[in-house]
Amino acid sequence: MVTSPAPSSSSLKQRYHRDLFWVTLIICFITAIGTYFVNFSTVNNAFYAQALQLTSARPAAKDIVLVVIDDKSLNEIGRWPWRRFIHGQLLEQLSQAKVVGFDITFLDESSDPADDNYFADAIAKHGRVVLSNYLNAPLNTESIDPYLPFSMHAKELGYINIPIDSDGLVRRVQLTTLLPNDELALHFSLALLKAANEQEILQRYTQIDLAQGTDQTEELQRLIPFAGPPNHFQTVSYSDVLNLRVSADFFAEKYVVIGAWATGLGDKFPTPTTSQSLNMSGVEILTTILQSNIENSWNKEASQTTTFLFALSWVLLYCFFMYIFSPRSALFAGIMLGIFSLLSGLLIFYLWHLFIPIAPTLLGLAFTYPLWTWRSQELALYQMEHEIETLNHERPLLAMEHAYPDPPSILQGRNTFTHHFSELRSALARVRNLRQFISDSFNGMPYATAVFDNESKLTFATQVTDDYFAKLGHPSLVSDITLKQFLDIIVDNPEKVASIMTSLLAFRLPLRTNHKSLNPSFAHELPNTVETNLEQEMLEEALFSNELEI
Repeated sequence: MVTSPAPSSSSLKQRYHRDLFWVTLIICFITAIGTYFVNFSTVNNAFYAQALQLTSARPAAKDIVLVVIDDKSLNEIGRWPWRRFIHGQLLEQLSQAKVVGFDITFLDESSDPADDNYFADAIAKHGRVVLSNYLNAPLNTESIDPYLPFSMHAKELGYINIPIDSDGLVRRVQLTTLLPNDELALHFSLALLKAANEQEILQRYTQIDLAQGTDQTEELQRLIPFAGPPNHFQTVSYSDVLNLRVSADFFAEKYVVIGAWATGLGDKFPTPTTSQSLNMSGVEILTTILQSNIENSWNKEASQTTTFLFALSWVLLYCFFMYIFSPRSALFAGIMLGIFSLLSGLLIFYLWHLFIPIAPTLLGLAFTYPLWTWRSQELALYQMEHEIETLNHERPLLAMEHAYPDPPSILQGRNTFTHHFSELRSALARVRNLRQFISDSFNGMPYATAVFDNESKLTFATQVTDDYFAKLGHPSLVSDITLKQFLDIIVDNPEKVASIMTSLLAFRLPLRTNHKSLNPSFAHELPNTVETNLEQEMLEEALFSNELEI
């Protein structure tokens, strides 16, 4: 019967490398899909929140002060809304401030025109007041401005729109918006900088945003680098300023932002640095944006290409570890690589304020182990099955070689693990039986026999040989004894030993040396010399039989 030979080690290695290449390619493709086409916002947002809390804590700017309409102010001044002449009186106490911004929308005239006039005059007299407007969401095509007399006297207007992500958290802000009439609307924070005549800081953003164009709203949004939890900035009660309990010098050359803070008053938003029970007020978010503009400390989100390259580097490193490690070690390596990828993402965020979404990296690492383990097991089972099939088709030397696998049960198919294990056990049983037969055959010889491999190291010695060497003062033959050491024991003449070694090692044969007089009972009859003048015919016979008699 003609059977196909078992795959050679070179072909098996080639298939192993080929499978590794395709698995690596598939994992890279999965990573690319996860980067460019799948939205893992939950995982990425959670990682971003942790990155903010662990790496972005920084002190609040000392030149920014919040004047807050808190519960204390409501108790002292009265219910909201207040008469507008009160805001005019407040502005008189803030005359030394670099700029004053109201996070309050004065859209209509009040019931008392005199109050409105007083407030408008106070705005004009101060000269550095910014009022808030807002853009009609979601189109952002029109700005809704304050009452006209107030807008006319205000130094600048700035919108207070804050985009909210799909999960309800505030993470981003758009600093400029180009309206249909080609007017560039400024965010409230930039309006404060413009009113303070900070032209260098202002141009840093307006020139870039104008160059981006009008159809790239998403690209114009920046990640807000929240410096800490709510109540992070220095605050002063509105009533304390109004009642002169705070010196006017305290506000000299400072940015002053006025907004609602009291319970149930004003807007509050969840952010990555807030807890579920404590949200951040809108006025504090605006102040955070102002500080980020001044310090130019914006967080940046990596592009999809950068995210893919970051993920690809970790995935390829894991594929390399899968190639050189055992499955157990590779699993541990995968866990460690996942941890190190998270830590490296945190380090990059801390050093360069660059946020790299981590989900594609974790996705690629998660798929690497099962895919490569599956292919490795398939390859191992294929090789084992082919080797066993080849062995089964060979003619057995002995009937005792035959060993049959356990009959499969109803639930067991031909390709189950139990089937493959049963076939392997059958093949091993044949090998053990044949090995036992060969061992018994050698030990049944009446003379001492020793077998050496191509490296001239002892591979097998019969019990007769062990007994003989024990009589010579060598209790047992160790497995790593060399042919020369063996000959030195039984041949007294070193020159003869050298001659024998030269003749034998010229062919690098698996050697079996035997001598009928090595029986322990005839040890005293051993000749003192061994014939080593080997003729060419003897060497050829040794080459054929791999046996040389001494």
